[in-house]
Parts: sequence; C-alpha cells; structure tokens
Amino acid sequence: MKFPVLAGQADLLMGQEKAEHSSSPFGFTMTFPDHVRPEHIVSGIQAIVRGFAALRLRFSGSASHGYLQEVEPYDQHELAVEFHDVSDATADRQARYARSILYRDTVEWNRDRRGVYNFVVVKGSADKYQLVFSLQHVAIDRPSIVLVLNALRSSVLTAAQGEDPVMPPDRYEAAVGGVLLTPAADTAARRHWKRELDLPDDAFGGHLAFPPARPRTHRAILAGEPYVELKRTAGSGAWGLSALFLDRLVSAWRKHQPRTTLIDVLYTVRSERLANQVGMFSTIRPIIIDFGARTWRDRIAGQLIRTAAHQQIDSRELRNLELRQGIPKRPFPVFNYIDASRPSSRSRQADVVPTERFNAPYALARPISLQISDTGEAFNITVETNSAAFSVEESAHLFSQLAGQ
Repeated sequence: MKFPVLAGQADLLMGQEKAEHSSSPFGFTMTFPDHVRPEHIVSGIQAIVRGFAALRLRFSGSASHGYLQEVEPYDQHELAVEFHDVSDATADRQARYARSILYRDTVEWNRDRRGVYNFVVVKGSADKYQLVFSLQHVAIDRPSIVLVLNALRSSVLTAAQGEDPVMPPDRYEAAVGGVLLTPAADTAARRHWKRELDLPDDAFGGHLAFPPARPRTHRAILAGEPYVELKRTAGSGAWGLSALFLDRLVSAWRKHQPRTTLIDVLYTVRSERLANQVGMFSTIRPIIIDFGARTWRDRIAGQLIRTAAHQQIDSRELRNLELRQGIPKRPFPVFNYIDASRPSSRSRQADVVPTERFNAPYALARPISLQISDTGEAFNITVETNSAAFSVEESAHLFSQLAGQ
C-alpha cells in the first residue's frame, strides 16, 4: 500500500531528482572479530532488513506530482548484498578499496534497482571479514543510524553464537501516520508559510551568489562550567538553547545580508514516541527574518517554535510558494540543532565490532552551516564556511562569533 512521504523525505527526493544532485547516503565500515563468518553477517543483515520497515521502502512520484512511499513485504524483497574477496591485497589497499565502494555509493545510486541500502561483505583474510555498507538518508535520519548500527552488530554476534537474532516490533507506517498533518493542521501550515513568505517580490533580491566550494570546517566542544552556565542563561529545554545559537547565526549573517533574509533550520529533536523508531523524521524548513523590524531578535524563539510545529507541509507546496515570491535557489545559511541529550544508546558491542564512518569529500553550496549537538554534558559545535565566499580570516572570525569564543 502506498502512502505519503514526509516533508524531509520529499526534500531529499526533490534534490535527487535534479540532475546536479547525487544521492545522500550514510556510509560505514564494520570490522568483525575472527569467529564471525560470512553467513553470520548475512543473517544479521536479514534480521535488520526484516525488522526495520524503513529499509524496505520504495518511492514513486515526482516533484511536480508529489511523492509516495510503500514498504515492500520481506518475502518479496531482494536482499542487496555483494561478496568481495580482497584477501590478496595489502591492508592499505583493502582500506582504500572499502572507501572506493562507499564513494561510489555517493555518486552512483539507482534507487529503483538498489532501494535504500547496499551491503558489501569484504573478505580481508581467512579469518577477517568487514561489512561495507551505505544507508540512504531518504529512509534513515541521524537518530535512526544509532538504532540500525546497534541492531546490526547485535544480530551478527547473536548469529555467530548459533542463535537466531530477534528484533523488536517496528511500527513504521503507524509512526508516519502519526506525524502526517490532519486536514485542519495542513490548512494552518499552508497559512503559516504563505504569511512567512508574503513579502515584496524583491525582498530576497540581491542575494550574493555562492558557488559550491570546499568548506572550511571549525569545531569546538563547550563543556563543564561554561556549558552549565549557558544552559542556565538560556533556560530549560531545547527551545531556549537553539534560539540562542540561532540568534548568533542570524546576527553574524545580518552583516552580509542586512535586509529581509532566510535561514534554513534543521531541528533534530525526537519526541518520546519516536525515540526508538527507525525512519526519516527530520525536516529542513525556512525561518524568515526581517531586519527592518526593531523587534526581530525577540521573535526568533517564537518563529523557531512555529516553524517546527508546521514543518510537515509538503515540500512541493513550500518550494512553489518560495518560487512565486521570487526566492532564488537557496543561497542561505543552514542551522542544525540536534538534541542528543537522551541517555547514551551506544551498544556494548561497539568495542567488539569497531565501526568507522565514511565522510566523502564534498563542496559546500551554502555560505555558512552551523551545527549544534547537545549531548547533555557538552555542546559539540561545528561551523562550515564556503571557501569561495569567506577568506581564512573571515571564517575564523565567524567561528569565534558563532561558538561564543
């Protein structure tokens, strides 16, 4: 049965439909202990693909007509697993071979043929096997990654002990149905976005052009007393903290775009009922800031809350509204706030099965990207700037502003 995609999925599908966009997978390499054999790895893969409906998603439709998704029944699903033997290569060549597989997945992906995942079992020696795999972002968001990795490690090790892996119940379709807007909420969301974007036709004219370029990346960790003090200043809950960091980004960007502007906000905060659900529930949505109004700073928190409340409007409708208002191809900063403060869900098997994340080289199409991850003990702050737009000195200055240094 086909049912509507969520707004974040529509964003990604719309991007992939454009010729200049490639896929957006998460790539990983798992290294198993010597007693794990290929058949154990395959059993673990079968368990998570059977257990997580999001790994059996198929998508149809288009940006012009809208997108639909459906869960392929497991007994009709063709497992996407390959077997490669590189045992005659050196360790360095084996590592490069694994990276080449993951890089291929970032530039070549036919979702009609490969679905939303790809697993490659790689034989490094008689006793050592790795699993190199990619998971498509359109089906799996960042909070879901931890759930999938933990389940995969556990299932493989359980199979290696001669037992059948057991997966918890999965309620993907019900979870999506609970997030989709009711007709009344959909009407309210459409009014919200039309009001946000109901600006003069030239309000967004004159934006600087930012060609995709190598990002300059800066990172900082704010922990201990500074972390506690910042939380006390901002107040309890994620809203005050995210508004504080968003205010810093808007204030810095104001110097480069001193009129009405837009910030794309990705607010990755899972509700309790979605805490253990695998799927793609994150969404990017714009916040409009009018610097002509003297009280713009006072309205940041309220705009952030309303944007999150109305985030599930179909991307096609939202982008059409933007186009009618003359908003060009998204040369705007992006703000990503991640609430990672829940008790750690790191698997005990993580030390037994080391897992390496693959980060493909890429060009940053945005002028600035600010990501804040609240772990409950520290803020992990990542700032990326477009090297074609900002010099080394300007990037360093922006980072100090955004990190509060």
